[in-house]
Parts: sequence; C-alpha cells; structure tokens
Amino acid sequence: MLINPIDKIRHEIHKCLATYIYLPHDNKTYCNIFVYEFLSKFNLENNFYSQEKKRIMLANEMYDQLVNKGYKKISLQNIDMDDNIYLASQKGKEHGHIAVIYPSHTKTFSSKWDMHVPLVANVGNEVGIMGLNWAFREMPEIFLYAKI
Repeated sequence: MLINPIDKIRHEIHKCLATYIYLPHDNKTYCNIFVYEFLSKFNLENNFYSQEKKRIMLANEMYDQLVNKGYKKISLQNIDMDDNIYLASQKGKEHGHIAVIYPSHTKTFSSKWDMHVPLVANVGNEVGIMGLNWAFREMPEIFLYAKI
C-alpha cells in the first residue's frame, strides 16, 4: 500500500505522540525531543543535534537554528499542506517552545488572536493535537522545514 506524504506525516506524528516519554514529568516538558524524534522518521533531524554539546538542542537553540540557517518563514495563510513539514517555534527567556504543524485543512478559531489557526502536534504541559493558540501563549513563527 502506497502512502501519500500527508498521511505519512500524520502517521509518524501519531506514532511519536503515542510514546509515554513525552508526557510532562519532573517539571520538564519535551517538545525538543519530540520534534527531533519526529524529524528522524524522515532523516531530517541533523540540524537539531549539537555536535559541540553532544545532545539534542533545546527549543531555544532549535529556534536559533531555524533563523540562522535561513529556513523560510511562512505566514499562517500560506501554509501548504501538500507534502511540507512546517515547524512553529518561539524563543523564550529561559525556555522556548517548538511544535510540528499538523497537516490538516481543519483550522480552529482563536479568540485570543482573533483568527483561524492550524492544528499542531504539541508536546508541552499538554500533549496532543490542538490549535496553535493552545500550544503557544504568543503567536509563534512558522518555518517551512522540509518538503518530503
């Protein structure tokens, strides 16, 4: 059975989210580990591993990579769900946050931002598929990470 790119992305998201290790514990959340693991399913994780520190980057470091490596910033209206992987990322004072845009034409209305927003695969205090507005306190930046 051939699987189309959108279904492959969804399938890998759900497989990763089904892993209990991403549930918050010990006052820690694991968005960076989730994103790294998800991207590894497509052999796209290399930019988020620090050779210098010998570890997966933290969310703020991932944000810096997206900006410094010139990944294209995308407006919410220009997200194309065909076969692209998009990341929503926000740098924080101490800890940032990063999530995978869930490939779906379903949107949710954010009264906080007074607009329709996409769904994301979120690993944080809450783990699951949810509106972008539930995963981020403020509007994150959206980056086109890869075309599969």
